[in-house]
Amino acid sequence: MKIHFIAIGGSAMHSLAIAIKQKGYCVSGSDDEIFDPSRSRLQNHGLLPNKIGWFPDKLDIRC
Repeated sequence: MKIHFIAIGGSAMHSLAIAIKQKGYCVSGSDDEIFDPSRSRLQNHGLLPNKIGWFPDKLDIRC
């Protein structure tokens, strides 16, 4: 199962995304701004989006 987080950089949302990835799910996300400490934590877990912005086409990416 793939889970895509809109606003993955939020204080609670990024923690939830990391926890779900650690459970073995495929996780992606997007956001218009991501600041530390969310940015660093997402990067350390391989979840930091390549580009800042909203990308609806990422909803269909296979893992």
